[in-house]
Amino acid sequence: MRLAQLLPCVGLAGLIGLGAGGLGAQSTLPPLAVSGTLVDERGAPVAGVEVVLRPYPSTFELGVDLLGHDGQPAAVDRMHSGPDGSFRLEAPVPGPYRFEIRIAPPASTPDVVVPLVYGNLAPLEAPRVLQPNELPDRHLVAARVLDADGRPIEGALVIARPTRTRSPRYEERNSDRQPARLYPRFQPAAARTDEEGNARFLMPTTNADVTVSAAGFAVETATTEAGRTAFVLAHDPGIRFRVSGPDGAPAPGVLLRTHGNTRAPLAMTDEQGEAIVGTVGGAAYEAQRWDNALARASRPDAAPADSADGERIVDLRLEAPLRIPGRIVDRASGAPVAGAAIWVRGSPGENAQSGRTGEFLLNPRPREVSIPLRIVADGYLSTDVSAGIPEYGVADETAVTLRPAAPLHGFVTDAADQPIAGADISAQPRGTEPIATMFAIRSQSASSAADGSFRMAGIVYGNPYRLTVRAEGFASFAIDLPPYEPGATADPVRIRLTEGRQVRGQVVDTDGSSVPGAEVSLKWPEQKQPRFASRRDTDVTEPVATDDQGAFLIAGVKTGEYGLRISHADYVSPGDVPIEVPEGREEVDLGDFTLVPGAEILGVVVDPDQEPVEGAVVWFRGYGPDRSERSATTDAEGGFTLTGLPHEQVDLTVEAEDYPSFAFRGARPATGEPILIQLIPGASLSGRVLTAAGAAAVGARIYLEPDIQTRMRGRIFSSEDTRSRTDGDGRFVFENVLPGTWSLEASAGAEAVRTDPLELISGSERTIELHLHAQEQLTVIVTASSGRPVAEARVRLVPKDATQSREFDTTDGSGRAQLEVRAGPATLTVEHHQHPNETREIVVGPGNTELTVQLQPGGEISGIVRSASGTPVPATVEAHSEESTNFEVSLRTYVHPPNTTVADGNGSFRLTGLEAGRYFLVVRAAGYAESGPEEPVDVDGRGAARVEIVLESGASLRGMVTGLRPADLAQVTIIATRQAQWQSTTPDTEGNFTIKDLAPGVWQVVARRGDSFTARSIERSVTIAAAGAEAFVELAFDRGHRLTGQVLAAGAPLVGGQLLAQHLENEEARYAEADQQGRFEMNGLEAGAYRLRVNRPYGGAEYRSIELQEDVEGLRIDLQPEAVLSGIVLDATTGLPLRDASLEAGDVPTVAALASGDDNQRVYESGVITGGALSADGGRFEIRLGPGTEQLWVKHDGYQGALIPVNIGPGHRQEGLVIRLQPVPSEPQDR
Repeated sequence: MRLAQLLPCVGLAGLIGLGAGGLGAQSTLPPLAVSGTLVDERGAPVAGVEVVLRPYPSTFELGVDLLGHDGQPAAVDRMHSGPDGSFRLEAPVPGPYRFEIRIAPPASTPDVVVPLVYGNLAPLEAPRVLQPNELPDRHLVAARVLDADGRPIEGALVIARPTRTRSPRYEERNSDRQPARLYPRFQPAAARTDEEGNARFLMPTTNADVTVSAAGFAVETATTEAGRTAFVLAHDPGIRFRVSGPDGAPAPGVLLRTHGNTRAPLAMTDEQGEAIVGTVGGAAYEAQRWDNALARASRPDAAPADSADGERIVDLRLEAPLRIPGRIVDRASGAPVAGAAIWVRGSPGENAQSGRTGEFLLNPRPREVSIPLRIVADGYLSTDVSAGIPEYGVADETAVTLRPAAPLHGFVTDAADQPIAGADISAQPRGTEPIATMFAIRSQSASSAADGSFRMAGIVYGNPYRLTVRAEGFASFAIDLPPYEPGATADPVRIRLTEGRQVRGQVVDTDGSSVPGAEVSLKWPEQKQPRFASRRDTDVTEPVATDDQGAFLIAGVKTGEYGLRISHADYVSPGDVPIEVPEGREEVDLGDFTLVPGAEILGVVVDPDQEPVEGAVVWFRGYGPDRSERSATTDAEGGFTLTGLPHEQVDLTVEAEDYPSFAFRGARPATGEPILIQLIPGASLSGRVLTAAGAAAVGARIYLEPDIQTRMRGRIFSSEDTRSRTDGDGRFVFENVLPGTWSLEASAGAEAVRTDPLELISGSERTIELHLHAQEQLTVIVTASSGRPVAEARVRLVPKDATQSREFDTTDGSGRAQLEVRAGPATLTVEHHQHPNETREIVVGPGNTELTVQLQPGGEISGIVRSASGTPVPATVEAHSEESTNFEVSLRTYVHPPNTTVADGNGSFRLTGLEAGRYFLVVRAAGYAESGPEEPVDVDGRGAARVEIVLESGASLRGMVTGLRPADLAQVTIIATRQAQWQSTTPDTEGNFTIKDLAPGVWQVVARRGDSFTARSIERSVTIAAAGAEAFVELAFDRGHRLTGQVLAAGAPLVGGQLLAQHLENEEARYAEADQQGRFEMNGLEAGAYRLRVNRPYGGAEYRSIELQEDVEGLRIDLQPEAVLSGIVLDATTGLPLRDASLEAGDVPTVAALASGDDNQRVYESGVITGGALSADGGRFEIRLGPGTEQLWVKHDGYQGALIPVNIGPGHRQEGLVIRLQPVPSEPQDR
């Protein structure tokens, strides 16, 4: 029987002729094509090379191909590269494809085998213009195969795997400017030995892993050396596999291969289901049928007694493949979606395609865990679903609804309307909340084809995008696109790029001397940058460096407003300096930009024995206008010099090999004395993880989490060094762990465990054993009020007794999210950008729990934006909640992110998914003032229609910051706010500043010097009378009185202690932080009586009274010993621990005021609060108390507060306090 008779047409390849249902209305879209060029390792074009596009083959098909049979899916397109190396291939429908480059062997050596180069296009759902695809140089690799007598073996199968994947040049050219980067892979190549026993390959490297098999011989594997290797095969009667299917009948056409790292194909079974293969040393075997029926077997130890020739026999029965049925429909209409591609994520060869009724049947390889699927279809957003864990090999039907995708496409041309090929186009979402955006609305990218066309998949209807276009030799271009609306005609976006203008400038220091080597970047204005954006989305051009005269030149800049960022290792950056490039073609001279020399810190890093440490890295990340990072590496004497620092106290981070990273707080620059940094020995934590059955948990995920104090002490903001996996014996180890309190979590499949808090001591070695246990299964089904499923909603579960949780998931196309959780009470939160958030208190029971959450539609605000003359304006419109105006500007975007949209060409806009409440509207458009209605708009769930916003020309605010040195001015940020509107800038080295595009009204203008905690600020009110007017304000930092001193605890400096001075007759408050010597300073204080509060880091507080009529220098504050109170907070009805309970201590009047719900701000300013803490995992708490503690106020959301009397003296410790909180009566919890 021929192989073609054994292999039915299946999967994507079998259905590739079926047209997609979503493209009929979008026939004008650019075709689904892959284009690019082929080059050699030197970058020269390569012509005449065959390129092929085919559906992604399965592992079975790839193995069959290596055995010399034609078993791969038929190509959908193929061609040879042109004289310039160019190619273009088209696909009929989206799906997982493989792009193949097939290099023919040289004519002089036709018997040499050349492995093909391929790239993974899973998925291909929009046209892709690839970076130049590099074909590596080839090296001759030869393998000779002999028998034990030294005679050549003819016809042996030799399979060679290249070991190198990318050339050094290819790696050097890696750039995030080019999104269509396709990493080349090299497929193993197979050849049969000639009569001399030789097989030859042309490989990308002289090193290759080679496997040899031949009838009557054992299988051998080796690695070539200098391009050559020789095999001496031992005679072996082999192993006869008798393979039957799941039904017990003989299974012909089954692929036999080694199981392990090599996965080398050996043979195919005949019509009787039998095949003889050689013995593989130390390896197992795998049998796979075309439909993914699978079985594995170990090598048999010996031949049966009745075998005369020593042949061993293995009877193998295939395990039936999994059956995952499903149906795919249009979310809006419910109509079936034909031609959708479905495959197993991470294994694109296991694929299927939906038929005309939208039904599909996927037969993946057997698995014991839930199977993640990816689904794409023309005209729809791709989605992921989980097929769950099939029972008895068959999964429940997977119902998937696909959301139609907005057809964003267009053309990029030059000023003469000639197409521009290879332009880099990026679409960044402009609206919705950050978390929901990250999961539901993702940025998209594309490159323009030879005709200038581009097309993007994944564009969401109803959401605005910022389109950024870059092309070599042209000015970068950005445009805000209004939301696409379903059913509306989607015309192509036509982008015309110009060459732009050259801008030049010069960077000087405060003495007027040139600053060479400064990096100069041109940025989009801050309010136009997407949140959480990469440099690729914020930079207009590539950075340039100033020359020896401090001059810089930036080419290709379009007319408009930008931010200019200048940074240098020895200077303080002024942040983004606003500039404007006017109309015209001539070169623009921006003038001089002055940098202030930064402060300097000298220091020495030593080990615990006071020996110098070489190679330690000491770094500082800036704040305020200058967010640059400064770093230095210690020399052989442990010394380092940090330059370019702000002229105020800073916190440093220290990293050294064999030591944990930690924060060195309170380093004061320019003291003339070096600081001494002594490294802290870390702890070691190792252990073993066992499954519930007692076996080693191989590959289990291990998470090591610090508590808040440990996290801040070590500045542990990344989990890279606190994650691991267990080895083959279930063991793990963490070295150089920062001393402190940690929690450990381990998970493997559906089993997990979490430890109680672990106290790790410096220099200690601790070993633990963890026993996993089965978790409960929580299935959350999220629907809209109409009953349709809601895809890509973020579902998060936080148990009541855990500080934080990884128990979150995103709903798939069927609206389902599955979480492996612990039984017990928890808080469930569901978020989606088009709906108000839903939060529920639930109880997860044992076993499988299923819960349906219905999201409400949310409110809307719609309206129109026009100019004073009535012309529609396509402006950006933001809705800011009224509560957001209570927060500092720097926090608003993160605490209460605005909902954003873009008005269309008629000025119409619509904001959706709003929570009930009041919203300020902020409207921005080039050439107009940032504006909006005076009063907030009420949203009650039904929305407010036809809000008319009239834009006028903007006013300007000029000002001057006085009373500060240039070094201090470099740390000043100026912010003007009016309701939800705000603008920011920085002063120049003389204190001058200008803020443009302000609307008429009363503005609060604040100048702040320093970071957000210890900053000194000056605030003034400014009234702008009319549009186009200009106002002036002086922000004077008066010298005032100066207060300096030192804080000591037990005679030692209190490093990192925080001090608050509050004037008793007005609202003036000033903060300071104690440095490494416990010293502090405050400037600009008014005369009068002050209350001084001193907070220990993460500890208690003490108070002092100070009369300030003149400067006070050298005030000494000796703190009393802290008292420590520890215990646990429990639910009084269930006895379960409560995390995140708030505990605040103080004297009786203060705590009584807190408990009565009085104005907390007033209580904190005038009361005596001696300590505070939050309960952690397991409800445990430890609160450090200052003198004067009389009562404790404990509260938790959903519970009645409790007043606890406290009687504990300074320096004493009390343990074991149990606090029980009564739940607030409420409706029954969902189960």
